[in-house]
Amino acid sequence: MLIILFIVLASGTNLERFIIIVTSFHRDYLPSGFNHSNDGINWFLLFLIAIIERILLFVILVLGVQFFHKKRIKNKN
Repeated sequence: MLIILFIVLASGTNLERFIIIVTSFHRDYLPSGFNHSNDGINWFLLFLIAIIERILLFVILVLGVQFFHKKRIKNKN
């Protein structure tokens, strides 16, 4: 159950990134946007945040499985 939730959350994040990238690309090819620069974006920081997000989701998944497993063992005794 939690694995399915993790997959759904990860897919949702990837879909959100895809939509943001696709909607930002349509501005780049208009003549009015040729002189537009994105100097304020730190791509390494964005990549690092994405990796940290994946790690946090995985840790939440593992801790959730461990919590429910311990709870299930207590209920059997």
